[in-house]
Amino acid sequence: MPFVANLLYWAAIHRALSDISKQAHLADPTTTSSPAEPVVCLVLGGGLGRLANFCLDAATELGLRTNVHVVDANPIAVSCMREQFCESVATEVVVHDAFSLYPGMQVNELPEGLQNLVGRCNLVISELLGCFGDDEFLPELTVTMCNLFHKPGGISIPESWESYLVPVQTFNMDAFLRNAKRSYESTYTTGLPEDGVFLAEPRLAWKGSCYSYGGSFLGLLEFPHTPFMLRTKSGRQKTVLSNSEFLLHGLLGYFKAFLYKDIFIDTRHSSPLRNSFHWECFYLPLKTPVRLPVYEEGDEGHAVVCVGIMRHCRQIFQNAAAVSSSSIRRKCLKLHYAWSVSRCGTVSVFSSCTMKGNGVYLHYSL
Repeated sequence: MPFVANLLYWAAIHRALSDISKQAHLADPTTTSSPAEPVVCLVLGGGLGRLANFCLDAATELGLRTNVHVVDANPIAVSCMREQFCESVATEVVVHDAFSLYPGMQVNELPEGLQNLVGRCNLVISELLGCFGDDEFLPELTVTMCNLFHKPGGISIPESWESYLVPVQTFNMDAFLRNAKRSYESTYTTGLPEDGVFLAEPRLAWKGSCYSYGGSFLGLLEFPHTPFMLRTKSGRQKTVLSNSEFLLHGLLGYFKAFLYKDIFIDTRHSSPLRNSFHWECFYLPLKTPVRLPVYEEGDEGHAVVCVGIMRHCRQIFQNAAAVSSSSIRRKCLKLHYAWSVSRCGTVSVFSSCTMKGNGVYLHYSL
């Protein structure tokens, strides 16, 4: 996670803990400014312990007592965090055994240590934003965490997210995929292509909440043809390109995540609110580029590019031999995207991100 995003996460955790302390004092004015009971924080995906340390640092600065519980599916990460927190804060940080959460999990399916946390957590924190906001199972996992562990009025960081798309011309990416014989039915994580020409401003595909799993992950977008290049990495200087013909090679995906209240992460390159300058993009290629008409000044506002995109996430059974020597069938979630692009009023050029074994999977049982 980029340095600025770390600062934003710390600020969100600090603000949330401060509000929890104030709410406890309002509920019982006879207490001091610090709640009588420790504030319970639950971190999903502890990694190297960064988020747990943010909780401890913010609580110390606010004069709060806190208990931080960390859940991670990676046994190596669990081992590293246990070494990190083994002595100095042993009573404040609990690193649970490696464990994979899955949507719809019931209380009796949780390990005993986590069953004791059900309905007791003031704050649930995760960093599963990926490059598109929801390409790392963010809604599936955070909603499950909130439903199981939140006490009434509990806070989730992040609270919600928005996913954005922009059509792009990039001969470099197209040549790379063709020369390397890479699939056009896959999505890719990439930096901003050096030759990238944005063919319009980013548009919202959908938005979602980390508290409740609802709504439709289906976007039907129309883009006016306003091509421009970013002349600086910060995206603050644009050069509009006119009197030229363009090819639409694919779509770039970005997100805006609302961590807590007015604290957010915005990865959109051309956004004036962008505050994360080293976050990678989500690239959805087209096998057959779409030729667009010559853009001339004064053409703004006319819809030229039509885009449809859908997010699919479903439970499947995968043969474990695909990832190990075992022949046991493994239950997992499979996530993929499907998208179509066309000039408005013409037949779509369709790409289906079925992945064919290269999908994004979340394994959670044998």
